[in-house]
Amino acid sequence: MIKLQNIKKAHDKPYLCLIMRQNYYIYIWDNTSNQDALEGIKTCFKRLGLHAITEGLQNKALPYSTCHIAVDKQEKALLFRNLLPIIHAFDCMIYFRELNEGEAYPIDFFACDLDGTLIQEELLVRLAKIKDREKEIQEQTSLAILGKESFEENFKNRTLLLKGLAYEEIISVCEGIHFARGSIELLQYFQKKEIPTSLISSNYNSLVEVIARRQNFTYYCSSEEDFDQHKVLNGEIKKLVGAKEKLYFLGELLKKKNISPKHCMVLGDGINDIDILISVGHAVLSSATAQVMTKLSPTRPISPYSWLSILEVQGEKT
Repeated sequence: MIKLQNIKKAHDKPYLCLIMRQNYYIYIWDNTSNQDALEGIKTCFKRLGLHAITEGLQNKALPYSTCHIAVDKQEKALLFRNLLPIIHAFDCMIYFRELNEGEAYPIDFFACDLDGTLIQEELLVRLAKIKDREKEIQEQTSLAILGKESFEENFKNRTLLLKGLAYEEIISVCEGIHFARGSIELLQYFQKKEIPTSLISSNYNSLVEVIARRQNFTYYCSSEEDFDQHKVLNGEIKKLVGAKEKLYFLGELLKKKNISPKHCMVLGDGINDIDILISVGHAVLSSATAQVMTKLSPTRPISPYSWLSILEVQGEKT
């Protein structure tokens, strides 16, 4: 039996809550001026048989919508797959917060993806500009992120197209990057509380290492590209970090720290993030690349949410 209730929250901000058998509490932030985003989310829920949830997305004056939903890991993975195109097409963020007897688990570990998540850029696309292959690699990147091609084979093909780049050229694209709204502040919040942080990316080690060290991540994981004796990219990958490798890396870290996955928060935006997203108690789908589209469009007002909104809904002061 599904029941719709109007509830008052802190600061007298109204929101809609759907009561189902509990399992996950979902927060959805969207650009409320963009009806296409709302319609896309509603269509996604309806397609998966979650018709009642769409009722909570109809009040355009709300800062965010929330609902309770009971799903297992397979259903959650399917839901995430269907929501990926939405977060990439529109400026919105979706937070799945697992419940334990009605209460959320504390966050004791934080991890996030790099390209299009922590930062607004896709770094291989920036590298492609040097080789004058930007359009080609942009198209391949989009196919990989949404799972329309095998991520592993797609990544290898993109690396082959970048063959001949020098090490210095590769790390140069780390300059002038733009971070997702509120991402640095959220990262610093966790670091101040001495909560371990990890950057988990499929991108090249030379790129991930630079950004991980600059932002003081406790750990990082990345693919290992292959250079020749002159430090020139030879177009091959020594070790590729895909979905399974990301999941294994995070699992080993949590075991080492004796932290339950339910006490871990992960932010991601791609098909190769889904395995780790469905394994933790706090999973956030967010595309920083969509924030660029919003910023550049004269018809899209910038959404008021940021990564710090995650703390606000948990009653934390930012």
